[in-house]
Amino acid sequence: MMYQTTRPSRSDQVIEAIRKLERVRWVCRWLLLTRRLAQWVSVMGPVAMLCGLVDYTLRLPGWLRLVMGAVVLLVSMAWLVIRVMSAAKFRPGVSTLALRVERLYPQLAGVLASGVEFAAHESDYTSPSTTRTLAMASIQRAQRGLEGLSIGRLIEPRDITRRLAVAAAVILICGGVVFVAPQASALAAKRWLDPLGDTQWPRRTHLNSLVQAGVWPSDSPLRLRARVERGYYEGMRTWVVYRVADSQDNNDTVWQSLLMSEQVKHAGQPALNEAQAFQQGAPTQPGVFERIVDLGGQVAARASGSPRRIEFYFLAGDNRTDPQVLEMVERPRVESVGSVINPPGYARGLVPVQEVDLSNQRGSVGAKALIGSTVDLRIVLSKPIPVPAGGVAGV
Repeated sequence: MMYQTTRPSRSDQVIEAIRKLERVRWVCRWLLLTRRLAQWVSVMGPVAMLCGLVDYTLRLPGWLRLVMGAVVLLVSMAWLVIRVMSAAKFRPGVSTLALRVERLYPQLAGVLASGVEFAAHESDYTSPSTTRTLAMASIQRAQRGLEGLSIGRLIEPRDITRRLAVAAAVILICGGVVFVAPQASALAAKRWLDPLGDTQWPRRTHLNSLVQAGVWPSDSPLRLRARVERGYYEGMRTWVVYRVADSQDNNDTVWQSLLMSEQVKHAGQPALNEAQAFQQGAPTQPGVFERIVDLGGQVAARASGSPRRIEFYFLAGDNRTDPQVLEMVERPRVESVGSVINPPGYARGLVPVQEVDLSNQRGSVGAKALIGSTVDLRIVLSKPIPVPAGGVAGV
């Protein structure tokens, strides 16, 4: 509220002082609002970077990021709203500000506040005449005391300047982080703004399965091997997770996890390729892990008419391989072995075809045959085995 009058009894200098006090009040209100905003920025900037760093280090699950983000947001916004509303209500009276000026200028003590009060509410002190005379005298003393003094010194800029500098430094640091690592900053922002989304950090660990077979004999222990391609460190723990199922997708067994053993390559060990290393169980480089799983009991306990399979994958660090399937099959067994001796062409019809059962023979077995006879060896297996289209070389 601006105080104006046309009465000559009011000192122009005191009126100007009142206007300056009102201007100081307006400036202080905006400085207080700016201070609160600067404080909020100075705290929320480091909090945002800390949240991104913690999430990058610990790979926080989505539900935890949702809870943490909600708590931080609610607390920060509640603090900001309360402080801003308090700053917006900052409206001290002119007399109160005049008392602050008196503390700033001791020579105005007991003079300025009363003079400003009389000048601002002159109509309240017009009668009796004695009161008016005293009021005018107080105004005149205030006028003389204000000569050469600056009311603007009530505004102390050092605190707000310091807080704005801190806020600016925080903004510059955050901007520098975004400029140096824009992709990581964008991922962090997406993960916190959409905590239940599918945005993921790049994997620190890359794990590769060394099991390339599609079938495995059911009477042999299962050898499972994996290699850490990236992110390996000494003492790293790698797991294999598996379950036994049947070919009809009746996955009635639970997943089991087993800790794998690292395969250490010893000095002087010859270099091997991947196939040789897998067959011999020898590592080709650091980061190779292996686990021998004896599944004989689990596979044998199943119904004989239901083929079994093993589903498995590997875990290490923050990475896991895609699930793989191994069909567990029985080895073919030799049911019977026999030979058929066909006589040569010149003796056909004269010499009968001879069949010799070799299954139950012990030691050497002899048979008489004419020169030029052909012998067919017949081996009966418990199950058919695939034969290449061109046949088997040497057979």
